[in-house]
Amino acid sequence: MNFAMKPSDNKMGNQMGKLLASLVAALALTACGEGSSQPEANTGQRPQPMAVVLTDGQPAPEVLAEQQVLRRGNSEEPRTLDPHLMQGLPSGNIVRDLFEGLTTEAPDGDIIPGAAMRWNISRDGKEYTFYLHRDLKWSNGDPLNAHDFVYSLRRSADPATASNNANMLLPIANAAEVISGVLPPEQLAVTALDDYSLQIRLV
Repeated sequence: MNFAMKPSDNKMGNQMGKLLASLVAALALTACGEGSSQPEANTGQRPQPMAVVLTDGQPAPEVLAEQQVLRRGNSEEPRTLDPHLMQGLPSGNIVRDLFEGLTTEAPDGDIIPGAAMRWNISRDGKEYTFYLHRDLKWSNGDPLNAHDFVYSLRRSADPATASNNANMLLPIANAAEVISGVLPPEQLAVTALDDYSLQIRLV
């Protein structure tokens, strides 16, 4: 649930860097040709941009525009960016970029640490204890801690929120009762042990 970005895997980055460097070198040689002084015939194809990459696969600073902007198509406008009320891909794509969960997903689909640097699972598999990174911050610079996760999970389960995603919490103890209004949100089995430790008990 923070805006911090994690460094990518160094081995993968090095391999991608070598591949990009090879491709760019090949493109550069093709574009340069044999040094002919005659202009090439118009083939109707757009000229291919040339880039210079460093050994780590990053573009050389001198070839970059002064302001770097990434534009990504997202179909239609999102209806909301509230993570507990959003539905559909237009909202989901942006919310996934804005917030980071306790865990996140690697490119190969493996579950890896996100806001939590590690976690323990009890022997019966019903109690998860997450240990958060100590330097997490919200986008405005405020510290992010375990109490924020407790608040977020309770808010999602609270029937007053009318969250479209509340059923995802059903594996948590007391979630069904909280969602149906039988128990108050404070009874959801999610506890901040301290500022950096969060415990979740399952049914």
